[in-house]
Amino acid sequence: MNGMQAALAIATLATFLIGVMLGVVAVVSVVSMREDRRGTFPGEAPDETARGVRRLIAAGSRGTFVPPGGGARR
Repeated sequence: MNGMQAALAIATLATFLIGVMLGVVAVVSVVSMREDRRGTFPGEAPDETARGVRRLIAAGSRGTFVPPGGGARR
């Protein structure tokens, strides 16, 4: 592998990793906005994607009480 091939391999890997990071940020943003719109963030996560995002950003519902009528209390 010569210098040009190594540079191309590094550029390809960097482009792939940047795409993965942007994809993760996009999913986190969409799920976060969806939960905010629905008002589900104080309670349990509504689906698998939301649970995964909460685990990824280390946000949970620990210590939060949601009364039956809605509205979170600490």
